[in-house]
Amino acid sequence: MRSPDDYSILDDGPYMPQINGPPIREDDEDSTYGEAPPTTTTSMCSAAARCITKHGRRYEFYYQDGFHPFPNDAAEQQRIAAFHRHITQYLASSGSNSGHGLHFAPTQPNGKSVLDMGTGTGDWAIDMGKLYRGAAIIGTDLSPIQRRKEVSIDARSILSYDKVPVNVEWIMDDLELEWVDPTLYQYIHCRNFGGSIKDWPRLIRQVHEGLEPGGWVEFHELSTDFTSDDETIGLNTGLAKLISVLNEACKKTGRILDPTPRLKNWIVEGGFSSVQQHNIKLPVGDWPENLRDKDIGVGVREYIADGLQGMTAVLVREELGWSEDKVEELCAQARATMSFHARLSIEYTIVIAQKAPRDYPAA
Repeated sequence: MRSPDDYSILDDGPYMPQINGPPIREDDEDSTYGEAPPTTTTSMCSAAARCITKHGRRYEFYYQDGFHPFPNDAAEQQRIAAFHRHITQYLASSGSNSGHGLHFAPTQPNGKSVLDMGTGTGDWAIDMGKLYRGAAIIGTDLSPIQRRKEVSIDARSILSYDKVPVNVEWIMDDLELEWVDPTLYQYIHCRNFGGSIKDWPRLIRQVHEGLEPGGWVEFHELSTDFTSDDETIGLNTGLAKLISVLNEACKKTGRILDPTPRLKNWIVEGGFSSVQQHNIKLPVGDWPENLRDKDIGVGVREYIADGLQGMTAVLVREELGWSEDKVEELCAQARATMSFHARLSIEYTIVIAQKAPRDYPAA
């Protein structure tokens, strides 16, 4: 990750902005914008704008090789923004993180810098900026799909967006590149990187180097560990088959679909102390009786079900060579499992860790 001084910050969005060139066509099957994937020498604006439309969805390029396996178009942005609302409200009502739902780590970053890795639509960073007005919040991502700082609403608009706080900035970059940013952060946040990272230990080492002594990191990951209270979820369900196929496809790309079984060990090996893991069992679907659990259950089901087409279009059709009809049949079976399976749940893993405070010699 490069230094903020290397960029002019893009305050563009919401959804895909037009940057230095013709519009990106979302209806052009397998079309590309630009001649090649962006590189570390490509300017920030042109690199961030280079996307490819495949199978009716838009995907962004990694800066080092190939393109991201999950889409970044308007439908995907709405999906991840909705999940942010659901999970934040749920965690806020759990009573274990000061009632705001934004972080578990015992951090008070006012007067300090905060980094949101893979910020996406930027909703988490915006909420943190509002909560901690004295902190400098930086959200980084491969493409500029974040909200604007100043929004003009015309008569045709059907959506409105809160203004981005003045203490929040966006930087376009690839976190898997070498970090040369001299900023030391007090807190670094990461959510839902499963299937996106090739070298988790290297990323965690760079996070450790990017924290100030005593600083905290927090990872949130939705696992692929589905269970059911009636113990009827098994290897023959559509959902289990889908996960098996996605795991196989991710392995071909060199990435891990579900990092949660190894995440804590990687963080310990990365030099962190005070490592804590919280495993939260989330319902999938509207089966819970109380409104709090029913709301998150519906939100989780929609987040997964609405993401299936985008997750499988590239990974399964291209990496494994499946036909469109075969992939859609698999997705339909998985959706049916989530819609009709009794008392389905999934594990949501949160790992927090601290970089050891600097030891000062006694006077």
